[in-house]
Amino acid sequence: MINRASEGTCRQCGRRILWVRMKSGKNMPVDMALHNYKKDSTGKEKIVTPDGEVVTGRILVGERGDGAGYISHFASCKKYRRQSMTHELKTYPKYFQETIEGNKPFEIRKNDRNFQVGDVLILKEWDNIKYSGREIGAVVRYVLRDFIGLQEGYVALGLQILS
Repeated sequence: MINRASEGTCRQCGRRILWVRMKSGKNMPVDMALHNYKKDSTGKEKIVTPDGEVVTGRILVGERGDGAGYISHFASCKKYRRQSMTHELKTYPKYFQETIEGNKPFEIRKNDRNFQVGDVLILKEWDNIKYSGREIGAVVRYVLRDFIGLQEGYVALGLQILS
């Protein structure tokens, strides 16, 4: 459980935060506000519980839910810049070939990895049974979110193909 000794200040933005000890033993910075949430595997929020678990769900306003938790300060800090991530992604042969030929400098993906500008993608050709062994690298240069033409929870990633 959180105690008063776990309060602190974000070095990036100067806001007051709490430190929650996660089940892994590491400390997670969270915003001060406690939110009611409802567990939902398709939810957009990752909620950090006071006992150090991460729950996927929806933040509730004015109603009780499955529990109370915090929003990670990494998600809300305006000055935090996470390091770029490398993502290995399966790509069907038809689309893989179009990418290699330079005809498809984009990916449409479910945003279950929180894709960001600067992330590196390793696109691996996959025929739905096995990998072919062919792969190509790309850097994410643009992320289109919440666009009327995209299904909710999906993003369009503008890519710079690496040679």
